[in-house]
Amino acid sequence: MTENKKQLVSYILLALLIIIWGVSWPIYKHGVQFMPPLLFSGIRSFIAGSLLFLFAWKLRHAIRFKEHWKFYVISAILNNILYLGLQTVGMVYLPGGLFSVLVYIQPVILGVLSWWLLNENMTIAKIFGLILGFTGIVLVSIDGLMIHLSAIGVILALATALAWASGVVFVKKLKARIDFYWMVVMQLILGGGTLLVSGYFLEDVHSIIWNVDLISTILWGGTAGMAAGQVIYFKLMNEGEASKVGSYTFLVPIISVVVSAIFLDEAITKNLLFGMLLVGASIYLVNRKEKRVADN
Repeated sequence: MTENKKQLVSYILLALLIIIWGVSWPIYKHGVQFMPPLLFSGIRSFIAGSLLFLFAWKLRHAIRFKEHWKFYVISAILNNILYLGLQTVGMVYLPGGLFSVLVYIQPVILGVLSWWLLNENMTIAKIFGLILGFTGIVLVSIDGLMIHLSAIGVILALATALAWASGVVFVKKLKARIDFYWMVVMQLILGGGTLLVSGYFLEDVHSIIWNVDLISTILWGGTAGMAAGQVIYFKLMNEGEASKVGSYTFLVPIISVVVSAIFLDEAITKNLLFGMLLVGASIYLVNRKEKRVADN
C-alpha cells in the first residue's frame, strides 16, 4: 500500500512537472522580448534559488558548503549558466515551440551519457530510439533552417540539451554524497547570480521594458517554472524515477507547441509534427525499462 502511494505521488509530480515545463516555454518566449536574455534567465534562477533557500534555512546544516562548493559550482555551470543561458538566448532565434522540441532531445543524449559514464545498459531498443531521435531532429531542424533561417538557434538548442544532460549525469553521480535539495538551491543561486552579473556588464540594462507581462513572467519563472520545476525534476531523478521522467517528458514540447500556436500565433508544420512524434518515440525507447521476470 505504501509503495502504491509512493508510485501515485511520483506520477502526480511527473504530470505536474510536464504541465509546468510545457507552459513555461511560450511564457519565457514572450517574456524575453522585454528583457535581455542573460538578465532574464539570471533573475528567474536567482529568485527561485533564494525562495528555496529561505524555505530550507532550518536544514542549512546539510549544505556543507566548504566541503561541497566545487560540486555546487560545477552543477551551477552545467544546469544553470550553460543550460539557462543557452536556452534563453536560443529562444531569441527560434519560436518557443520549435526550440523546446530540439531541447527535449535531452533524454536521448542522457541515455548515451548514462551508458558511457554511469555504466547503464545500451539495449537494441535504445539504439533504435537514438536513430528515431536523430531522424526527428533532422526533420525539426529542416523547419528551423528553411522557415526561420536560424542555424544559430538550432545549434543553441542542441547545446542546451547537451549541457542539461551533462548536468543531470553529474548530479546523479553525486546523489549519495550531496543532498539533492541543496544541490538544486546552490546551482540556482550561484548560476542565477553569475548570469545576472554577466548580463549587467554584457547587456543593455536600459533596454528592459518593465511591464505587467515581464513581471508576471519573472514571477512565474521564479516560483513554478524554476523553483518547483527543478525540485520536482531532481527529486524524481534522485528517487530512481529517471526512466519515467525520460519516457514522458516528450509531452512537454507537444504542450509547448500547442500553447505557442494558441497564444503566440506560431505555425505548426507537418515536418514539425512528424518530427515531434519521432522524438517522442525515441525518448520513450531510450529511457524505458526492460521488463524482467523476477525469480522467486
